[in-house]
Amino acid sequence: MKKIPKLFGSSLLILLFFLAFVPSGKSRAEDGPRMIVPPDSVWYAAEVIDYRLDENTVILLGNARVRYKEMELEAGKITYQPDKELVFAEGIPDTTDDGRKITGIPVFRDGEEQFTGVQMSYNLSTGRGTVIQGRTRYEEGFYSGSRIRKVEEETFMVKSATYTTCELKDPHYHFHSHRMKIIFNDKVIARPVIFYLRDVPLVWLPFFIFSIRKDRHSGFLIPRYGSNSIDGRYLYDLGYYLAPGDYWDATFRGRLREKTGWMIQISSRYHLRGRFRGHFDGSFEKRRIDSGNRRTGWELGVGHIQDIAGDMTLRASGRFRSDRDFSLRNSTNLYERLNRTLRSHLSLNKNWRGFGSLNLTLSHNKNLDTGETSMYLPKVSFRKPRTPVFRPLPGKSGARKWYHSIYYSLNSGFSNYRTQSRHTVNERVRLDGRLGVSGSQKLFGWLNLGPSLDLGSVWTKDRGKDPFRTDSYGVTLSANTTLYGLFRPEIGSLRAVRHVLSPRIIYTFRFQSQQDGWSSQPRNRTSSQRLGLSVGNIFQIKTRRRKFDLATLDLSTGYDLKLHRFSDLNTTLRIRPGKVVNLTLYSSHNFYDSDGKLRLLSPDLKSLSVVTSLRLSGEGPKMAERAEKKIPEGFEETAGYVTGRVEYPQQSSYGTRIRGWSLGLSHRYSLTRIGLSSSEINWIKGNLSFDLTRKWHFDYWFNYDLTGRKMTSQQIGLYRDLHCWEARAVWALSGYRRGYYIRLNIKALPEIKIEKRKGVIGL
Repeated sequence: MKKIPKLFGSSLLILLFFLAFVPSGKSRAEDGPRMIVPPDSVWYAAEVIDYRLDENTVILLGNARVRYKEMELEAGKITYQPDKELVFAEGIPDTTDDGRKITGIPVFRDGEEQFTGVQMSYNLSTGRGTVIQGRTRYEEGFYSGSRIRKVEEETFMVKSATYTTCELKDPHYHFHSHRMKIIFNDKVIARPVIFYLRDVPLVWLPFFIFSIRKDRHSGFLIPRYGSNSIDGRYLYDLGYYLAPGDYWDATFRGRLREKTGWMIQISSRYHLRGRFRGHFDGSFEKRRIDSGNRRTGWELGVGHIQDIAGDMTLRASGRFRSDRDFSLRNSTNLYERLNRTLRSHLSLNKNWRGFGSLNLTLSHNKNLDTGETSMYLPKVSFRKPRTPVFRPLPGKSGARKWYHSIYYSLNSGFSNYRTQSRHTVNERVRLDGRLGVSGSQKLFGWLNLGPSLDLGSVWTKDRGKDPFRTDSYGVTLSANTTLYGLFRPEIGSLRAVRHVLSPRIIYTFRFQSQQDGWSSQPRNRTSSQRLGLSVGNIFQIKTRRRKFDLATLDLSTGYDLKLHRFSDLNTTLRIRPGKVVNLTLYSSHNFYDSDGKLRLLSPDLKSLSVVTSLRLSGEGPKMAERAEKKIPEGFEETAGYVTGRVEYPQQSSYGTRIRGWSLGLSHRYSLTRIGLSSSEINWIKGNLSFDLTRKWHFDYWFNYDLTGRKMTSQQIGLYRDLHCWEARAVWALSGYRRGYYIRLNIKALPEIKIEKRKGVIGL
């Protein structure tokens, strides 16, 4: 059951308080349409206003309305007795129907909230009131009670209370409670609680207590129940949420699994604005394995960020596990299951504005599959960003000279890097520094030049070896321009085709020498010269209605001036004529044959990758929407993607769904050649989604291996809109997910469900 709105309270009390002083200097009684009411004034109207002085009673009869600010009371009849301080609102018999029909049912509105009842009464002196057969809507639910009494300022007693999200007069389902106590902004106590399907009782609970507080507060979690082929029947999220203050909270969860044992999870977050924030989580399991034995496992994760002295920040994070398969056994999150590296780090960063930044890092990584570890103990780096060598004089920023575009940068660091595997241990200590100078100039108004110079020195000491030093310097000169070609064919709706050509050439010279220790005598000298060539192409289309990029084509290669050898030719082509078709091609060619002979005009193909996709869709009116997105049990949302063990198509996911159809086809071909051998990937994927009827929706998706000529996966999905309920079925015909999954649940309360599953698809 959900939060129940405020039926009476200060808003209704204020409205009726002003009504008690009718007529007054600030109140006006008028017949006719609504009008704008000045602040702190009460407006009231009725077909008949009867002041009965002998009975000390005021009666508003026939379309009686009273309005104060955002609050409004409407009824067929409103009666006020000043001596008893009693206000009574009720409907009146319909004279055209022999009095058998009641019209003017009382309606109370406060902003967007609305409450109706056959009769409403309120005592101004005691602050108590009663509503007979009251009904209201709040968020997605409908609430009603045969008798609602206000017994204290924020406490109400409800007799024969019901709740449902079905708006029909005879709802498909509802919850019923004989007696209910509502403490606003706190909790609801109901006993007993019975779940009805139509008029058939299905589930009975002796009592139920749940919170309706809107702020963050402590409380019990709502458990989840289900079953799968590995754990059997399970009960998740048995626990408690603790929120003792504004700066931290904690969650305690438990899992009970029929076949595999139990697990305890603890997580906590803390945040003190402007100072620090972080979290930690831990899990401990006791698991039964096939042999009947029990094994324990645990996982611990921490994260912390703290601001120190303004421009200094401390960051720490880590994740630790008892064994490498812990996440595979217990997580349905796709990223956690595929991530096979545990990472931990501690860093301290200091930033000097306008000068540079210093970073100190300690890190540790472990590969769960190979057992190999790597760590920095420590890694220190200093970086000064690009800074102009010559700055314009103050007040003359507009008079820039060519030398104002010359910049320099500094980078230096120290690291102690260590790797360890089952049989070897390696360690390297490294100290380095680098100075870079660069600039940019434009010649003739169209040629962009970018010269740069960098100087560097690295001191290295490997474990068990003598230290050595490596000095290097490099010179780079780049030149590029942009050329435009415009064609106006005037064919049909086509108005113009523009070709943007961006050629670029880069010359690089590098020299490097190595010395033993601090010796000035080099033991090894190397140099290289390279010429890089690239051409970018953009083909743009302009029609009567829009402009778009039709295709891009990028080619790049290089030439080693010392070895007199061309590097591979890399080509990237992207074609997207619209939102329907998309093609991406990447290829790499070698200019030399197996004998080393240059074949400039007929290079050999080394690798090729082509991905083609087709997307067609037609949309209709929106189906029944819910205010918030619901993710199916067993799923988690990561970086915007819903992932889990059951693969539902996008059109069948929880939340708003667009009626209509969609068709998707994608093909991928990949070829890689290494020497005389080659490997090939060739598959096609497809999905089809459409509405069979206004209530039925069909999904089909497949993956076919063209090389092996076999269907690797194939699934069919059906969705049925059952008004306030929904049903779905997924059938995996082939692949490792082979099986089926059937589910029937309430739309607004997906935790209330009936499901059946078989195979991996049901995990």
